[in-house]
Amino acid sequence: MTPAELESFLDGYCEAMVWANVSYGSNGRSTRSEDVSDLSAETVRLMREDAAVFASTPKITALLNRAVAGDRYSWRSAGFDYAMARNGHGVGFHDRGIDGGSELYALAQGEDRRYLYADQGQHPLEWVYEPW
Repeated sequence: MTPAELESFLDGYCEAMVWANVSYGSNGRSTRSEDVSDLSAETVRLMREDAAVFASTPKITALLNRAVAGDRYSWRSAGFDYAMARNGHGVGFHDRGIDGGSELYALAQGEDRRYLYADQGQHPLEWVYEPW
C-alpha cells in the first residue's frame, strides 16, 4: 500500500464515520455533520490514526491490495467499508463482490467499535470519536 492509497483509505473511513453517525439534542432533533471539515483537527487525527492501524496490519494490507486490484473497487471505498463493517452496520466488504471481501468483513467486525457523536454541551458543536 502506497502512502497515497493509505490516504484514500483514511479519507473513506472518515467520510463514512461522518455519514453514519448522528447525535440527538435536547429538542429531539438529529444533528448531522455535513462533512469531515465540520470536525476538529484532533478528532480527524484520532480517526485517521485508528483506521491506519487496521489498514497497516500486514495480513489486512495484503487482503486490501487484492481487493483493489483492477478498477472495480477503490481504496476510498475500502475505508468506507471498514467503518461500516467495524461498527456493525451490516454492510461492507462482504457484499461488494471483491476478492477477500468476506475475510476483510470478519476482520473488521473483530475490531472494537468506534462512535462519532456530537457533544451537545459544546458550542460550537464538537464531535467526539471514542470506543462504543
